[in-house]
Amino acid sequence: MIYRLANGDTPVVLDFGGYRGIKYMIVSRHEYPCSYIGVGVELMGTVSEYCHGGATYSAGHVPGFEEVTRGTHWIGWDYAHYGDYIAFMPGHGGKRWATEELIAEVWAVIDRVKEAMGDDA
Repeated sequence: MIYRLANGDTPVVLDFGGYRGIKYMIVSRHEYPCSYIGVGVELMGTVSEYCHGGATYSAGHVPGFEEVTRGTHWIGWDYAHYGDYIAFMPGHGGKRWATEELIAEVWAVIDRVKEAMGDDA
């Protein structure tokens, strides 16, 4: 993840794939990253409980990537909370997330979602 001021730039996909049968997408909004998993809205509470800072997004596509994400419901969260580095607030410091750390976080949320679903696959 490379942090910088967005200046209206298009978000960049850091990773897009599937884990344990659930699609995910990790996006750099340049100023901070966001993660999304493709699960039903009924899992919003479960995702919110286990993701970083709580779920902040729920819709039928990932914003900025409608063409490749329509047809799946996505729940997402951002890394722009107290303790996170945000490019437009550099004086506050905070954690700068590496892409590998974001992937590990998404996979951990998916593991918890699968557990809540009673799915060991």
